[in-house]
Amino acid sequence: EALTRLIKADIFGQDEEHTYLIPFDQGQLVSYLNQETVVKATDYREDGTLITAVVNPVQKGKLARFAVKEEV
Repeated sequence: EALTRLIKADIFGQDEEHTYLIPFDQGQLVSYLNQETVVKATDYREDGTLITAVVNPVQKGKLARFAVKEEV
């Protein structure tokens, strides 16, 4: 049981909340975020879909180019 807690803390402890602006022509990424992450907020804007989600380090790297520098 203690080992399970340590493993979960190591795996899930690195998750972070980030905001991404996904262009409308990248709709597959919106689907990906909705299926593979915990989406906290979604806002449809003139220039794309603004999504705040809890992501792991691998997902963060995959989505880095869409990251909003200042949280909106």
